[in-house]
Amino acid sequence: MARVLFVLGGALDVGGAENQLILVSRALLARGFEVSILCLWRRGSQADALEREGVTVHALARGLGHMRGPLAKLSRLVGGLLTTWRRVRRDRPDIVHFVLPHAYLVGGIGALAAGAHRCVMGRRGMNRYLRGRPLTRWIEQLLHRRMAALLANSCRVAQELIDEGAPQSKVGLIYNGIADERFTDLPSRAQARATLGLPDAGLVLVKVANLWSYKGHADLLDALAAASFGEQWRLLLVGREQGAGAALRKRVSNLGLSGNVLFLGESERVPLILAASDIAVCASHEEGFSNAVLEYLAAGLPSVVTDVGGNREAVGNAGLVVPAGDVDAMRQALESLTGEAQRKALGGLALQRASTFSMQRCIDAHETLYRNLLDTGDLPVSLRAVRLCTTDTDRISEVLD
Repeated sequence: MARVLFVLGGALDVGGAENQLILVSRALLARGFEVSILCLWRRGSQADALEREGVTVHALARGLGHMRGPLAKLSRLVGGLLTTWRRVRRDRPDIVHFVLPHAYLVGGIGALAAGAHRCVMGRRGMNRYLRGRPLTRWIEQLLHRRMAALLANSCRVAQELIDEGAPQSKVGLIYNGIADERFTDLPSRAQARATLGLPDAGLVLVKVANLWSYKGHADLLDALAAASFGEQWRLLLVGREQGAGAALRKRVSNLGLSGNVLFLGESERVPLILAASDIAVCASHEEGFSNAVLEYLAAGLPSVVTDVGGNREAVGNAGLVVPAGDVDAMRQALESLTGEAQRKALGGLALQRASTFSMQRCIDAHETLYRNLLDTGDLPVSLRAVRLCTTDTDRISEVLD
């Protein structure tokens, strides 16, 4: 039985990268792999449920994972490196896969020092975190050469890896997958609104993103304040508080939008919320490949997304793409979707587009990667980004078929 160790640069809480990892881990377990996850912080809210399904979850020792003050960062760095080294030495996994930058930087060094031979780096976002950090960039460039594969989740991310000096033959592309069974048999818009206590009349917009400043909530609020939607529109903000919540609530008040904007917090009812909505928005300043955008597609929602990461690749002709940070372009795009006929047309295209990014396809690609690494030690040609990527987004689905 092949053993795969995922090293996560955080905790198994609710989030895009974490949810993808959980879905892939479950599927690999069902396909005969032995799967374990090492969290380079604490275990997280989803760890216990995942362990009951058969995935082993490890974390930093409690003292290291929960330290505060000036030594907290140093303790996590040193603790993460040593913990990864010990785990790899003890378990001897066949494949070690790093998820998120902290896991790669810290866990990568620890795993290689422990003698890991088949290592996979997973880059799930753009490399803005490297700006102004020449030492981190240099360490990553050294690690790139020691990886068996470097996985991107969008063509833009793949291109950045190649620009950093990663060998093209090692840079692979696996798009995120959408668990579309959550979006089957959705209630009607009227039923969903009644369940959520929303009025049946009026335009409802939705944005699913934790409340980080880089997610662009402020831009969206400014665009809506200048838009002409009438008085009955609503904006549903779904996502965990991550430091920007207080500032966003103050902004809502200052813009006079308190009667229009609802902060719903973290929710397990995202499919229901999307079913109640008319327009979905991703206003992020940076993304790798947005899981929220995939959910918008699966729910058949027209969307307005910023041109960052893989957003353009994801929506294709099923949404409107605007420059990140361009409030007026966002306003114009949103106003252009006030007509029901256009929303229905884009919604139909969204449902078609969603099938391109099935979770089954994502899992199949991971299994192909791991089995090829076990057999040959190399990234399979079928997953090489240089073969899959195209600048013509209308052909993305053709390339994947």
